[in-house]
Amino acid sequence: MAEQSIDDLLRDSFARQAQPGDSAGVADVIRSRVAASDPGISAASSTAPGWGGAGLGTGGALGILIGLIVAGGALGGILGANGVFGAPVHDVSLLPPSSVVVATADVYACPGGAFVGQLRGGDHVVAVARSDDSGMVGVRDPGEVGRTLWLDAAALLPDAGQPALAALPVAGCPIAVDYVVPAPVVPDQPQPQQPNAGGGGGGGSAPAADTTAPSVGGGSVNVVCPAAVVSVNASDNVGVTRVDISYSGNAHPGSGSMSPSGGTWTFSYDSYALGTGNVTFVMTAFDAAGNKSTTSTSKNIQCVF
Repeated sequence: MAEQSIDDLLRDSFARQAQPGDSAGVADVIRSRVAASDPGISAASSTAPGWGGAGLGTGGALGILIGLIVAGGALGGILGANGVFGAPVHDVSLLPPSSVVVATADVYACPGGAFVGQLRGGDHVVAVARSDDSGMVGVRDPGEVGRTLWLDAAALLPDAGQPALAALPVAGCPIAVDYVVPAPVVPDQPQPQQPNAGGGGGGGSAPAADTTAPSVGGGSVNVVCPAAVVSVNASDNVGVTRVDISYSGNAHPGSGSMSPSGGTWTFSYDSYALGTGNVTFVMTAFDAAGNKSTTSTSKNIQCVF
């Protein structure tokens, strides 16, 4: 019996599995074998399946793969259309819009927030959010990816093929929340008995009430952008229980509580979140009896973001 070439073997194998010229029939055969998890012919014998003997004649897995390689040109469109092999689908709408700054544009910390700098015309930026009226767009800071800069939507030109800026999620300025640390509870301390001024009887008079207000002063502001550390000295004849601070003249006025360190009380002011400008700080010290004393200081904070 004459030895057959690989081309003859392949031709005979496909002829047994499908009608001549019926490429769809070949695809159906391949598809049915893949769906049935056909393991093909074991390679334990001396002749590898698909190259001779029963391997190719019975349609082993390697025989099918060789058929795919040879007939790939004729079957590619059919296999793709009938779902034998899938292809990854990339949904462009899931990607953030990439835009170009049309001209030099002012940028802000948030919609309607403090001015922080400018972006140059021609800069490529990635848009990540929009204001509720779509008038402003938030983009990633090219110099600091974790920060968002806001500019007029008209200053941006979306790249071709990118989703519209109107599809971005809505965001806005952070809401300032005033939080005052409650005053610590000071346990009642026994008071020493005062001698009776009249010299008679065994009972002493009641101790005098504490009416002395704390002393507070020496306020200072040390700016290391974007933070500004406010410090003040506070003392009292009995003891200072807390020092409150309020601030104004910025984009987000509010108040907070200072932290003690010996006789000095400090507060960290976040100029990025609260805004810059000529900020006035008012510090009020309290003692356990409710007496209070107030001082103030101001600082022109100019941090460029």
